[in-house]
Amino acid sequence: MELTRELQGGGKPHPNNSQGGGKPHPYMLATGGRAREADEACLHPNNSQALMDCPKPIYNVVAKMVQYEEYLYPDVGLARGVLAMLHFARRSLLVQLLSVYLLFVLVVLIGGVGVNAVVEQQLFNDAQASDQALAQEIAVETSLHLSDAKNSILELSNLVGQADGLNGLDTPAAIARTFQAWKAARSDVDHVYWLDPVGDVVVFSPPLPGKHKDKLVAEFSPPDVVRRALTATSPVFEVGAVVAPTFNAGVIIAYPAYARSGKLVGIVAANFSLAKLSDPLGAVVNAQKDQGRRLMISIIDDRGELIATPDPGRVLLTVLDELPGADQALHGHVASRQGLGPDGREWLYSAVPVPHVDWAVIVQRPAGEALAVVTQFHLWFLTAALLFAIGGLLFWLMLLVRVIRPLHTLAIQHQALPASEQSIPVHATMLAARNDEVGDLARSLVRLELDGLEKLGELRTLLETSNAVVGSLEPHTVVGKIIREVRRLVDVQAAAVLLPDEQGVLRVLVSDGHSERYNHLLSLSPENASSTAVLALRDGKPVQKLLDPEQQGPSLSYDEGFRS
Repeated sequence: MELTRELQGGGKPHPNNSQGGGKPHPYMLATGGRAREADEACLHPNNSQALMDCPKPIYNVVAKMVQYEEYLYPDVGLARGVLAMLHFARRSLLVQLLSVYLLFVLVVLIGGVGVNAVVEQQLFNDAQASDQALAQEIAVETSLHLSDAKNSILELSNLVGQADGLNGLDTPAAIARTFQAWKAARSDVDHVYWLDPVGDVVVFSPPLPGKHKDKLVAEFSPPDVVRRALTATSPVFEVGAVVAPTFNAGVIIAYPAYARSGKLVGIVAANFSLAKLSDPLGAVVNAQKDQGRRLMISIIDDRGELIATPDPGRVLLTVLDELPGADQALHGHVASRQGLGPDGREWLYSAVPVPHVDWAVIVQRPAGEALAVVTQFHLWFLTAALLFAIGGLLFWLMLLVRVIRPLHTLAIQHQALPASEQSIPVHATMLAARNDEVGDLARSLVRLELDGLEKLGELRTLLETSNAVVGSLEPHTVVGKIIREVRRLVDVQAAAVLLPDEQGVLRVLVSDGHSERYNHLLSLSPENASSTAVLALRDGKPVQKLLDPEQQGPSLSYDEGFRS
């Protein structure tokens, strides 16, 4: 095949040899001039999987091939990297443990980041839900308060319009007394007005100092309330300030008064104080302030004007652009947004519509305070990650110093048996003084080396003695002793040593287990192809054969009862 031809020197020429492939490849030097086709997959540098599966001899040969990359492929750098990785993966326990540890750390970090993202989103949703719940509660209370005010105006209108003896402008004093009694029961009302059918102020309560009855008639403002009240079937309201005779901002609610005959006799209007509407908001804000938290609560009308806030100086200011999510709440949708607050930092805004009214409640707080739980969770997560990293580093350093490095030292220094007891490495002796498993291993290795040196010394002495004894003994005696020991070790019934004479005929030198007749009569010529002894001597390898009574020529072993 092509790779075999290249390895034999007949393929790609050497870059520095213009005459082509006349130089033997290092693989041929390593394998004695023979390249097997079965090894070509291992030898190919682009086949990384095959390199991983190569046996150790082929792996070593491929390593030599990479050193001579001029002979092979231009992209042999891939094979070099694969071999380096393969070497570390197979040889280095440190790399294996480090890889597993880094993989574990990577999995933990990915899992931690995922858990952090999920928990952060959940905590963020909880913070939004908490502010939305507060805004929803305020919106419901505001709606109930406004509904109660409407019902109260409706009852007052019916009371004034259907009172006995009422006859147009002849009873302003009676109307004033009724208004005073009604206002005494409503602490949230600034003033109550009785308007004639065209919208002029006739009676108001409480009276202002310095005002006389003949100067009370004035046009009520805002006039849009009068126009809407004359055509409405239920009390109407509007946020604003009554121009005359007062200028207090409030929620103006009006409803026409009809006599029992159904005749329109006037309009009842009341100015409900916005300050009273803001008092509950201020209480909540102050309670949060006492706990060290900043909170702002605002109520806006359909025009985006601020109608309730703990800051009275901002009432009736247009703040729709300053409150993210407020426009959606005015359209009936609950919204939570983040935006710049009064201090220029990120704030969390939660806007909720007021039921049955085109108003919206907005709860706002600094994002850092609203998401304090998220920040605290991040702190705990980073602390846990830091402790995990420090603990893992300490564990890894201890493992490296106490286990991996001693094992590496023992593996390097005990690859071969030392020449003498004095040649045993000092590090092994130091490690042997430890009382843990590494110390047990070091002591076992030292003891094994000492035992090996002792046994080698005994064998060396025995060999020298045997050489001296064999040199002084008669060969038949030595061979006979060897045959007897072989029979004892291998458990055979008979054994014989055959030597060729001058003509190449095999004859018995010494035998054990055979008869004297066998020793004297056995003679095997080199042409006897049926003899196992002749075949073994000719082929240079062991030969086993079953004896057959029908084979050509006599068999002394068969006659003595042996069958193989």
